[in-house]
Amino acid sequence: MACEGWVLHASGDGRSHPRNSGTFARTLRDCTRDRGVLELAGFVRKMTSLPTFRFPLSDRGTVAPGQVAYLVVLDPDRITDQSTYAEPCQYATGVRDVLVAGEPTRARPGRVLPRTAPTA
Repeated sequence: MACEGWVLHASGDGRSHPRNSGTFARTLRDCTRDRGVLELAGFVRKMTSLPTFRFPLSDRGTVAPGQVAYLVVLDPDRITDQSTYAEPCQYATGVRDVLVAGEPTRARPGRVLPRTAPTA
């Protein structure tokens, strides 16, 4: 399961919060398709390259030589979260592939990044 939230076990029963699996899909659907607050390119920037300025992650956030590629292949017309409080670990629909460091996530190429304080 992809973790998008900060709290993995929000309840006393060991279940995680729905935001841990559905935050990005829900926000993408809501802000781009449903309400039209952002265009898709603006949303992608907000969720990829923009955070790398706040956290010192100079090798992430863009697709370029020497960068660590994190890519999501999705259908913006179908993207939606499926997570609920009863079923918090449901994957979003409309996502075809996820690549971490240029590899499919089933290869598990990711690694935990050291915790760093955000820059001002």
